[in-house]
Amino acid sequence: MKKVLSMFMYMGMGLFILLLGACASDDGGGEETGSVQLSITDAADHDFSEVVVSIKEIRAVPAGSEDSDGAGLPLIVAFETPKVVNVLDLVFHQELLGEALVPAGDYNQLRLIMEENADPLAPVNYIILADDPEQLPIPLDTPSGHESGLKIVGHFEVAAGEVIPVALDFDPSRAVVQSGESQKWQFKPTGIRVVQTEELLLSYGAVVGQVVVYEIIQDGVTTLAPVSVALVHAIPQGGVAPVASSAVNPEDGTFRLLLPDGIYDLHVTAAGFEDYSSAPALYEVIGGTDTDAGTLLLNSVSAL
Repeated sequence: MKKVLSMFMYMGMGLFILLLGACASDDGGGEETGSVQLSITDAADHDFSEVVVSIKEIRAVPAGSEDSDGAGLPLIVAFETPKVVNVLDLVFHQELLGEALVPAGDYNQLRLIMEENADPLAPVNYIILADDPEQLPIPLDTPSGHESGLKIVGHFEVAAGEVIPVALDFDPSRAVVQSGESQKWQFKPTGIRVVQTEELLLSYGAVVGQVVVYEIIQDGVTTLAPVSVALVHAIPQGGVAPVASSAVNPEDGTFRLLLPDGIYDLHVTAAGFEDYSSAPALYEVIGGTDTDAGTLLLNSVSAL
């Protein structure tokens, strides 16, 4: 009997040591980690019948490493064969790209490394115009996209031991533009939003709007100007914690929050401005539609 007990104690001790070893390897030798669940989705657009991108890998950029050339950044997903996606197939739906453990902390950017258009006659990144009777693919130029990667600006926070769903939300009307001189079509990273949600949403609605501030032109005349750096949060009616957060588009202050059906209060945080709440105004989100919140007007701290 003593031999049996000793054997079980030995086995238990061995299992305990193995578990300790596994925990140590999971957290990178003491570094706390969380899991990023990355998906891709798209806003509706009627100018294109296809917007096709070929993705090689996506990396997360910790706060403070925004100028990195990409080497050593935490890898979220890599594809042995580039992942080909027609983003227009994903209107109000998300497609999971991958999941990975990354160091816990704040992130201000994602790097989207894309396959290069090596053959202009057979592009792997391209658009097809909705009014093109011949439906010919037009190459989509991705400056630096196949080298250091497209810099997709957007804040998200990874908590230790938790799974954080993050979506790349394409807006074709802003992401795909035609150059004035060359008439070439280019891919702009400012047309992609980084949205952090409470859970991965297979289908959803959205609330859209623009964050603005009064700006004095001259002689006391004011106009509304977009806020280029701000975070928008959606809080369910009667709740206290946001279920989704997104940075505004730095070019025009617009945002789009992916949300399940429900009624929401919008909060905005931005350096140099008072925290904003839309209450008592609330916004109802219905699956498969965009709810327009209009303009959210911030007050400057210096003006108080």
